[in-house]
Amino acid sequence: MSNKQPLAKSSHPSTADSDWLEYAQKEQQQAPKHVEETAKYLAAVISISLTIFLGQSSDEIVSDAKEFLDWGALLWGISAVISFFVFFPWAYHYNPQSPDSIRKTYSRITRIKRWLLIAAVLCYLTALGFGILGFLNR
Repeated sequence: MSNKQPLAKSSHPSTADSDWLEYAQKEQQQAPKHVEETAKYLAAVISISLTIFLGQSSDEIVSDAKEFLDWGALLWGISAVISFFVFFPWAYHYNPQSPDSIRKTYSRITRIKRWLLIAAVLCYLTALGFGILGFLNR
């Protein structure tokens, strides 16, 4: 026999459950801000990496390595532009009198910004790979 008791169905959640529901709602509301903050950190890392990358002497680079490094620089630039689009202050269009409209708008914004952030990270990592291949072929 199992000692597990079925959970009692209540019309009102317990205090602990209410706290968790409130926490989840606040996190959902803050999701666009969290994605934007992550994009700002990525933009900073991209800037630092690109500065180091572009600071290398071009006299020592052979033609095979130059192609890798050119692709790396291009992808770094694309990654930077995409990450800036994530935290750019776009105008959000929603009905301020409709919680459903606000919820849908912020859900859509969060989804779009997450995909842009993923694209920026993938471009950055690919650029980093090209940069490493370029320096290994010098």
